Amino acid sequence: YEQALLVRNQLRHDFKAAFTPQGGKRVDVLLTPSAPTPPVTVASALSDANENKRSPIEAYAHDVMTVPASMGQLCALSLPVMTTQISTKNHKSNIEVPVGVQLMAPRFDERTLLKVSGALESVLQFRIPDHVHEL
Repeated sequence: YEQALLVRNQLRHDFKAAFTPQGGKRVDVLLTPSAPTPPVTVASALSDANENKRSPIEAYAHDVMTVPASMGQLCALSLPVMTTQISTKNHKSNIEVPVGVQLMAPRFDERTLLKVSGALESVLQFRIPDHVHEL
């Protein structure tokens, strides 16, 4: 437990340093992938078939990109920016799933986070295809 507290405090310190103006420059938000791999469909995640199941390690690894924001007590959001093709045992062909980026801002700076994410949405003009909602 004490080791975890030390890691959390170091992470908070490092994020604070990243967002602190240095040399006249300031970082407003950090942009990272939301996940290291494309998502699975709900049907695949709930399937009893072993070939569709992720191991506990794989499931944790899929969330690994969002852990630093939580531990660093930052405000963060995931924004879908594109789609990618994945294959599943339940479909005869590849299916399209959304992929996102994560935006992180300093603690309590939701205003900046939402302003930047809104600007990114306006530039990208990404819309999730209707058929994705059916997965």
